Order: sequence, then structure tokens, then C-alpha cells
Amino acid sequence: IVCLPPLGKLSSDRPSLRLVLNATGVILHTNLGRAPLFRGAARAAAEVASGYSNLEYDLASGERGDRYAHCTHLVSRLTGSESSLIVNNNAAAVSLAINTMALGRDVIV
Repeated sequence: IVCLPPLGKLSSDRPSLRLVLNATGVILHTNLGRAPLFRGAARAAAEVASGYSNLEYDLASGERGDRYAHCTHLVSRLTGSESSLIVNNNAAAVSLAINTMALGRDVIV
């Protein structure tokens, strides 16, 4: 027996996104919402996202800032590199890698 809620309550009471258990065998299953965030990182992101932030604002100069400035120094420290470049999607990462690895040569895509 399945009890259905009244029609007026179907879509307004609960968001449609739910936590699920990934038992697929695929570690980063893209259909399951991408890679989970560490709970501490999720809490920190939720706190910043609940108001305005300095994402693209340089507090020192009062001018427009660079959104990647918040993480490039961390990646450089982690990897020991002089500098780093952060992109937010795989297509951009592949494009930059191809540009660097195949500089001056033809690439079949």
C-alpha cells in the first residue's frame, strides 16, 4: 500500500535533490552530483554563499579582483610551483594542456 500526499503538497514541501549512496562502483559518478565536498569545506562554502563575498573584489585596493586569486597560491604551495592557473571545467583544462603540449603543431580533435 502506498499513501500519496495531497496534490498540493507534492512539489512545494521538499526539494527534489536528495542525498544518495553511490554503490555503482564508479568513484566519481558524474550523474550523482560530481565529487562530494569534505563536510568542513561544504560548511565553509555554505557560510560564504549565504551572503555577499569578495569573490571578485580586492579588499586591499577596493577594485575588481580575480576570482582565482583565492586558490592559486594554495595550489602553488601544494605543488611547489612558481605559479598556477585554475580553470573550472574539464574542457578548459584540456584546451590549455593541448595548447601547451602541442605548441606550434597540429592537433586532431
